[in-house]
Amino acid sequence: MKIDNGTGGSRETSTGGPGSRRGRSVVDERGRESINFFAELKRRNVYKVAVAYAVVGWLLIQVATQVFPFFEIPNWAVRLVVLAIVIGFPIALVIAWAFELTPEGLKRTADVDFAVQARGKPYAWIYIVVIDAAFSIGLLLIGRYTGRSTGWPAGCRALGETDFECGSGAATGK
Repeated sequence: MKIDNGTGGSRETSTGGPGSRRGRSVVDERGRESINFFAELKRRNVYKVAVAYAVVGWLLIQVATQVFPFFEIPNWAVRLVVLAIVIGFPIALVIAWAFELTPEGLKRTADVDFAVQARGKPYAWIYIVVIDAAFSIGLLLIGRYTGRSTGWPAGCRALGETDFECGSGAATGK
């Protein structure tokens, strides 16, 4: 059914007009399309690529900001690294959408049959998390029990960065 909206045009209603299904509104169809879009993003592993790119990009930015000044590399090089990572993000997402990494190599997503692909262990990521947690706890314990001593004589307390006071009350330089 067409309704004149007073602007010289008209709009379709969702009550049985051409292109609409019985019992469904246009909003329903748009909602379904967006749900299908997000399901397609998940199926094509675009989410995984986005998260991996963000983590690796963050790591590269941290390394650049910490290491470049040590080697006296100018600040514009750090800005260039950040800019390259930001520009590369949408490019990585488009490549993730268009291609799929298979055991046979990189293939176009349209050519890949997802039903044929053998899936590995579905819970393999839990092993990675457990190993990472054990490694982190090990590093924490190593740091706690093998740390350096302060080098102060027994019974002394710090007065500043270089001075400390022992039991006699006299300030002594280190």
